[in-house]
Amino acid sequence: MSSKLLPQILLYEPEEPSNIQIKTSLERTLFDVTCVNGQNNIFDTIKIRQINIAIISLAGNVEDINNSAYKVKELLHLKKIPIIFIVDSEITKKGLQNLEDKITIFTVKPVKTDQIIKKIRSLFRQYPPVCQSKIISYKDIKLNLSTYEVFNNKQLIHLTPVEFAILQTLVQHPSRIFSREELLKILGNENNRSSKRSIDVHINKIRTTLRSTNNQEKFIKTVRAKGYCLI
Repeated sequence: MSSKLLPQILLYEPEEPSNIQIKTSLERTLFDVTCVNGQNNIFDTIKIRQINIAIISLAGNVEDINNSAYKVKELLHLKKIPIIFIVDSEITKKGLQNLEDKITIFTVKPVKTDQIIKKIRSLFRQYPPVCQSKIISYKDIKLNLSTYEVFNNKQLIHLTPVEFAILQTLVQHPSRIFSREELLKILGNENNRSSKRSIDVHINKIRTTLRSTNNQEKFIKTVRAKGYCLI
């Protein structure tokens, strides 16, 4: 059994995510798919996840598509993430040919899932994905990202899915301070203003659970007016 996670695919739609068929097919082909909408969410996602390929669906007028394509390519190529752009016509595709290179390719709607999978595999043959380890750790804490189990001081503890996601984020970036807003985006609740204080509740529950198996150790620090980080 592999000690690594499945290759991570980012699937982007300008509005609400709608490529359910593509997502389902990719997951059946043993890829892990994260769907996002809103260009800022692409940036937030690649900051905290080890994305191996981005599938970006573009729509709108030619100027908007060009601007979006340039911005997305500039950011993702800094991270050396291959991109598959999905556009609405051959005319649009032709207008973006100057962006096409070894790790940036274009395809036209309607897209068949087998075509996308072939393109992904072709990119992976040229640029084999570096997949994240299933086990991440910080001090006495170990998280299994495959089974969603958490161990503290070698004892199995129970966290809710939301608490697991928050702790995973902190453990993967131990020196970084995360604001409530950033944690809400990670959880997919960034538009719910009433949820901001719920982050405090989740953090307190995580602290209490961790202390139940390690009374002497403190793990999560509150940084006044900024957010939370690991100690």
